[in-house]
Amino acid sequence: MANFLKSSLRKMINDLSMKRDMSLVRSSGMFDKDFYIEHNPDVAQSGVDPLLHYLQQGGFEGRDPGPNFSSSFYLNTYEDIKSKNLNPLLHYIKYGYYENRATGTGQRIQLIAGDFFSKLKNELNKYDIGLRYDPLTSFADKIIRYFYTRLYQQETYDLVNQVTNQYHFVPFFFNLRRLIRKLRPGILPIRIIFLAQDEGSWYYMETVYEACASDPAFQTKIINIGFQIKGTSEDSSTYFITHKINYLDGLNGKIQLELLNADLFVLSSPYDEYRPNQYNIENLLRYAQYAYIGYGIDFADRAGALSKQTFGNNTQKFAWRIFSRSQNTIDQYKKYARVPSRKVIGLGLPILDYYFKNSDTGVLPETVQENSAGKFKIIYAPHHSIYGWSTFLKYGKLIKQLVQENENCYLVFRPHPLLVFALEDYHIMSRQEFVSFFDGERTYLYDGPNYYGLFHWSNMLMSDASSFLTEYAPTRNPIIYLHRQDGWGGLDDTIANDIFNSCYVARSEDEIKKTFKQIISGEDPLRGTREHFQENISTGIFNGDAGKRIAKYLRQTLS
Repeated sequence: MANFLKSSLRKMINDLSMKRDMSLVRSSGMFDKDFYIEHNPDVAQSGVDPLLHYLQQGGFEGRDPGPNFSSSFYLNTYEDIKSKNLNPLLHYIKYGYYENRATGTGQRIQLIAGDFFSKLKNELNKYDIGLRYDPLTSFADKIIRYFYTRLYQQETYDLVNQVTNQYHFVPFFFNLRRLIRKLRPGILPIRIIFLAQDEGSWYYMETVYEACASDPAFQTKIINIGFQIKGTSEDSSTYFITHKINYLDGLNGKIQLELLNADLFVLSSPYDEYRPNQYNIENLLRYAQYAYIGYGIDFADRAGALSKQTFGNNTQKFAWRIFSRSQNTIDQYKKYARVPSRKVIGLGLPILDYYFKNSDTGVLPETVQENSAGKFKIIYAPHHSIYGWSTFLKYGKLIKQLVQENENCYLVFRPHPLLVFALEDYHIMSRQEFVSFFDGERTYLYDGPNYYGLFHWSNMLMSDASSFLTEYAPTRNPIIYLHRQDGWGGLDDTIANDIFNSCYVARSEDEIKKTFKQIISGEDPLRGTREHFQENISTGIFNGDAGKRIAKYLRQTLS
């Protein structure tokens, strides 16, 4: 048994060493695969990897790796290399270049070791993976990174096996880094990498980023990876440039994730299909664990048709932590994602912080602000599920009519961004018809990402099962919940009671007309009582600071 373990360990070390050597030679640019196959037809016939053949056999036989290096010359000229049975090209890249040894081609190659290692050093400095730390801490940090990337970056990859390995090995690496931080406090930062898609989804984690970036315990990076759906693509670059936020461009260049040496990735979208392949969870798990911050208000339908999608997709199943709106969702995540209770952390949603940090109503054109001044301002926000929760087709015309009949009202239509795609997919309405639907007096279509500016502008919200039912709560203004009894039916048990007790529920056109008239006339019987139920929906809903609470949790847990 002991011999078997020794043999297995020796084989693993040899395999890791060979992979490292292959990567080094490949990066140097001195091995020409086509040249090697052309001059060594036996290698082509054998089907062996040409580079592997050269490193294991060809170099020792004097075969040349390319036109710029002579293996036979190097071995015959430098007896020390031949006597020690060293691969000639590998020795040259590691040592010979610096010792000014000849290549046998009559020229000194400048494109190799010097430039290669200089480029590598620049990359390391670019990503700042620890060169500024004292030697002992830096060495330990790099050893952890080395073994982590070698264990998880396999050519053949299976998600289930990967996650199994995570449970066995990742806690070891996490705890080792925690030990280093405890023994050498203030030296080794907690490295958090935020994956930004479109501007709207960035809002779901921006206050976490801000809290981490302002805390010296963290080292933070942002990668702009974009949001891809139905042939269109959006990203956060314009927002970052406008707000002078530094980020790495993951769209126009491939980021070397291993150089980031992350402790944790943070993402806010549960859907892998909307991310580039490099940033799918299967790939992210090769480099570090990740935390998921709830995309909107996490709830589903009472019948359970959406529960698996909301609480149990792979992004949630394999997350290190799920930061949810409250502890009320624990049972749902346990049931559908099969995650233990300790992984669901109910500290409130960072998106709600935006109401307290952004009171700018300037998201609306000046003409809209001027025309709505002194009027009762209403937001209508329908969901995108036209055969599920959405009330757009059922009540959209009625709501527009009510506003036109009451000259003291002004309506801003803010639909879910996916509603127009749903209408087009089912051939119900074209994009142009959708855009012009709310044209008219005292109505305006707003499709921008900063809807918290609308919240500060408004006096009332009308919505169906969108996350606005909760996100609007900090305004303390009345909400009309447009409840569809067909489609997907009611909300799940994690949120239904609090929504029904904090909102005016309208299930028909008559109830909508009655409630609408009541509220615009100044009657608001739920004022002063709805807050009690809204506080149950999300932790800290009336004071914000969810981003700071999550950052504090990360600092305490990872250091």
